[in-house]
Amino acid sequence: MFLNSLCPLIKGTGQGVFMIATLLTATYVFLIAFIAAPPVDIECLVSLPIQYI
Repeated sequence: MFLNSLCPLIKGTGQGVFMIATLLTATYVFLIAFIAAPPVDIECLVSLPIQYI
């Protein structure tokens, strides 16, 4: 299968070029998502009534 040969290529320490590029891309996407996420009002969530079943 294609993924069985691709995973060791990306994760292997001998292929640092792929590993570094993958880690940098994942870090970049995480930071963009963290910055672009909408703010959440925690006080509103705390004041919601809790309904017990």
